[in-house]
Amino acid sequence: MFILWRLNSLLLFGGMILVSSVFAEEIENKPSFPAIHVNPLHLPATPKIQANPSAQSQTAQTLLEQLHALKARQANPKNVDEGVRQVYTAETQTPIAKQADNLSTLSQQVGEKFSIKWRANGTPLQIGGGILATPLLLQGVDNLGKTARYEATARQFLRENRQLLRIDDPDKEFILQRQQTDSLQRTQLRFEQFYKNLPIYPAEIAIHLDSQGNVDLMNGAYIPTPRKLLATTPQISRDVARTQALARHVGKVSEPELIIYAPEDKTPQLAWRISIISSARENWLVVINALTGEIIDDYNQNPSANVQGTGEDLFNQIVALNLWADRGQYYLIDTSKPMFTGTPNEEKGSIYIYDLNGRSPDKEEALILVSSRNANSGFIPEGVSLAYHLSNIYNYYQQRYQRNSYDGEGASILGVVRMGEEYADNAFWNGAGLFFGNADSYAGSLDIIAHEFQHAVTQHTANLVYKNQSGALNEAYSDIFGEMLESYVQGRTDWQMGTSLKSGVLRDLINPNRLNAPATMAQYINTTEDNGGVHLNMTIVAHAFYLLADGLNNAIGKTDAERIFFRALNTYLTKNAQFIDARLATIKAADDLFGSNSPQSQKVAEAFNAVQIYDGQSTPDAPTYAPIDAPDATLSICVSGGNFFLCRRDPSLNDGTLGVYLTRFDVAPRRASVTANGTLAAFVDSIHDFCLIPLNSTTAVEERCLGEAGLIHSVAMSPDGNRYAFVLQDENGSPTNTITIMDIAQNSVQEYTIQAPATEGVMTNTILFADALDFTADGENLVYDALNILKLSDGEQVASWSIYALDLASTQIISIVPPVAGLDIGNPSLSQTSDNNLTFTATEPNTGISSIYAANLNTGELRWIGNARGEYSVASYTGDDTGIVFDTYDENTPTQFSLVYQAVKEKIYPQGELALWLKDASYGTVYRRGVTSTPTPTPVPTPPANNSPSAPQTTDAGTQITSDIWMKAEIISVEKGAINALWRLGGDSLTARGDRVIWGYFYANPTDVSWGSPDNPDLYVKIWFDVSGRIDVNFFHVSVPNINVYSRRNNGSYLTGTSTTEQRYVRHTYNPNNTQQASVEATQNATVLSTAYNRPNNFPTMFMNTQIKTEEKGAIAGLLFNGGLGQSARGDQVAWGYYYANPDLVTWGNANNPEVFYKIWWDVSGRIDVNFFHVSVPDIVVNSRLETQTNFQNSDVTLSRRYSRHEYTPR
Repeated sequence: MFILWRLNSLLLFGGMILVSSVFAEEIENKPSFPAIHVNPLHLPATPKIQANPSAQSQTAQTLLEQLHALKARQANPKNVDEGVRQVYTAETQTPIAKQADNLSTLSQQVGEKFSIKWRANGTPLQIGGGILATPLLLQGVDNLGKTARYEATARQFLRENRQLLRIDDPDKEFILQRQQTDSLQRTQLRFEQFYKNLPIYPAEIAIHLDSQGNVDLMNGAYIPTPRKLLATTPQISRDVARTQALARHVGKVSEPELIIYAPEDKTPQLAWRISIISSARENWLVVINALTGEIIDDYNQNPSANVQGTGEDLFNQIVALNLWADRGQYYLIDTSKPMFTGTPNEEKGSIYIYDLNGRSPDKEEALILVSSRNANSGFIPEGVSLAYHLSNIYNYYQQRYQRNSYDGEGASILGVVRMGEEYADNAFWNGAGLFFGNADSYAGSLDIIAHEFQHAVTQHTANLVYKNQSGALNEAYSDIFGEMLESYVQGRTDWQMGTSLKSGVLRDLINPNRLNAPATMAQYINTTEDNGGVHLNMTIVAHAFYLLADGLNNAIGKTDAERIFFRALNTYLTKNAQFIDARLATIKAADDLFGSNSPQSQKVAEAFNAVQIYDGQSTPDAPTYAPIDAPDATLSICVSGGNFFLCRRDPSLNDGTLGVYLTRFDVAPRRASVTANGTLAAFVDSIHDFCLIPLNSTTAVEERCLGEAGLIHSVAMSPDGNRYAFVLQDENGSPTNTITIMDIAQNSVQEYTIQAPATEGVMTNTILFADALDFTADGENLVYDALNILKLSDGEQVASWSIYALDLASTQIISIVPPVAGLDIGNPSLSQTSDNNLTFTATEPNTGISSIYAANLNTGELRWIGNARGEYSVASYTGDDTGIVFDTYDENTPTQFSLVYQAVKEKIYPQGELALWLKDASYGTVYRRGVTSTPTPTPVPTPPANNSPSAPQTTDAGTQITSDIWMKAEIISVEKGAINALWRLGGDSLTARGDRVIWGYFYANPTDVSWGSPDNPDLYVKIWFDVSGRIDVNFFHVSVPNINVYSRRNNGSYLTGTSTTEQRYVRHTYNPNNTQQASVEATQNATVLSTAYNRPNNFPTMFMNTQIKTEEKGAIAGLLFNGGLGQSARGDQVAWGYYYANPDLVTWGNANNPEVFYKIWWDVSGRIDVNFFHVSVPDIVVNSRLETQTNFQNSDVTLSRRYSRHEYTPR
């Protein structure tokens, strides 16, 4: 990944001139095209449906693997010849073309088992799979000895495949160093690479011959013959280099050797190579640039210092250890991790274990490195345990989250054991190290150690303030990942913190109440002790994690849960985050990983609901971003030698007025895609391969490509560089009608068949293929143009381009600019400071005139920006969205196009005259290079305000629903007596005339009774805020036990009532004149219908429908909302939801305004109860039947008969 560079005080690029008459000919008049319509596009901030794209193809999976490798290679681009506006002709492409030809020839020669693996620099890592060359193919070597014949065979192979190897003269560049034949009669020849008689270090290849003298394998690591002439005369003398090396290390120094230093990740450089032996364990290699004197590399070559050992831990188990050996002593220093820098270092790269031996860490000179004279015994058990666990903890974060130590940058991990005195009964992270007391087995308890390590991770991610709710979050995350480390290492977790402590378990994440800790917000402890109760209230969020991972019905499992929580911490939480922030951040993280409204996202919301951390303020649609503080740079297509190349003009890199040629080889005439920070470009080259090239280099660098010629039609890259959208080509070179999305961060690939949306949710197969692609800022949506086949009223078919948006999570396709016969509408490009605006072109094929438009996607407002001469112009917003740049015909340039600029106000209103932007350029992409901003205004969630209806505050006094309405309910259970019911919000919305409706339900806490579940409503509630000012709080009894219900307004006294199976409806009314009343409706008039059925082996499916008898439209069908599906501990199943009136038919209809609730109970005995609860004013007919029945049972629910039950009894 590229580092985001902050640009300091860069001057904005100016110097635009008024456009000349060359461009003015077609620009002054607006087009007389048929009306273009833009559909408003509201990018969803509400949950979306989980993606269900078509199955990925093998081609797509292979492409994903190659894309990973390409991104990894791109971090170290290969330098090529420099040059300002340097012209690369077709001749320059010959080596690559010849490499492909050579590869094809060798592959055909070897046969179907031929295999080749590549290095990042475009050279083969390994070639094999069969006989690559035989002595029989050689002439004039029959009378040579075996040794000479084998070398001749190897050299002939190298010569014949020099284009494939990218070596100009193998005989001069590969010098044989060693030849040996093993016991299997196989012969290996090792060749060192040279450049102008200087060794290239560390470049070497090996040619392998079988017992018959056939070449059957080549492997190694080397570089292509340098295309740029390398200097071979040093400017730094041998003696000066020796002195510089000795200034870094004292010891016996070797004679400096002049080399070409070219490890795979570095540009070849003339250098001095020097070895210094400082001790038995230190053999330093120092490499010094022979032209500048810069130290290029410096590391200890001695590999023997890190050794394997064993030790006995606190629980008398023998465990493996990584040790550092020095002069016969073995230290608990682990240098086996990828972060190791070459020598033990307390700042970078190693894991150190120190011993306090009962002393206080406050005392100076107290720390002693744990060591032994024997690699397999003699270490203190506390040190063994801590070393072993920290090694596993490092592995966990590195493997699961690609995190290199706690800070992500390879910081050394310092662990301290046997801490004594006033610190003996404690464990902590102090910002620099992990300390474990000797009063208990802290250093041997994996979950305790991981808990403290997670504090270090939290410090270097969200850095949560260690006080009140943010501090409780800090502690919750440590408990959560303490348990996840236990699961990672041991294969299971007990959900108890401190299981291995002699003093007993500290916390129980399954049932926090067992150890007097809160499980819900109703039990939140307000205290000034313990930094505001950080070790007390932490269990609320930790319990939510348990529910998400393991405790809810259909819990998502630990693997998905830990990924979600870690992403929330690492990506979204901020220092002073509160519990509501954790909810929002965790849902967003689940959306990122699994798609909006995915099962995982829904379960996250359910888990937080279960602990009464309810929804708060949401992220606004399409946030705006402050533009990068840097000048506008431009990528464009330019021409040389009849071929297209990618060119760049970046004023901050001194590219000059016309810019520089960027790519070494020619490209397809398409717009490039650039990351949000302007460091990387993605594009398609002339042979339809996908390529990447960095944009922040002042020297020319060679693009990196997949090596899949003929596969790619078009590409877009998400702003963060993690997602790639491809339109692939078939075997005939034609684009397919699928879009392939590859996410390298999630290692996923999905393919979407693109169709044209019609009304009623129908999709039509009128799309041939997509072309230009553009991601939204969050990478969750893709805007693209597509070619439609339209059938006119007279039966004629015409082809026409139009613009669509694809929601990657839900797979929903939205038409943004519908097709218009006679127009090609395409080349969409989103604005850069938000996703609210779009610029595109509309071209009349018969005239070749393109008109550029800008649209507001929130409102659908459309504005004409200007005309362009020449077909299919491409437009792009400037970096701050104050202008739109597009190409227009310019016959006086080699490209025959130039880019012009139109200033715009509010992103869509043209201002002033056109100006020249960049001469001799087309397919422009404008970008800025620097640090991207956060959205403005930044949607930082805060604790919900008292008047927030969707984020109730729960206390012993009840649940605050709005600023002035409170409710609570007590379920009179057989098992526990009166228990407090938990509130779950369902919806909050307004009717067309302005009435407000809130609905939800109370349910029994599953920790209190076995039948309690967030998906088993016990008491429905609907609150109606009439426009007249009257408020009705309606309670509908759904359960068996009696329920005491309470509500109050402001600080008034509670209205009460009891709902029962005989009195299922309670209403509390608050009038505008401040009077209030409670009423209870008996249900002796309830309709109960019963029918017998033959019970199958499993629960049968239920069919239902309703008719709402409206005054306006008569009987209308109710629309179904499926609320949830749950299961009791004993196996009963429950489904709940409601029907609502169609808002297209009546003004009071709303998806968040229930008219009749239902609850279906499948009892383990076989009995099925279908319960209907009237919530509305009009009468409602309710119908139900089993899947095995043909006739519906039906009944009415009304204002006077609010409850009806349809019973199905097994025979």
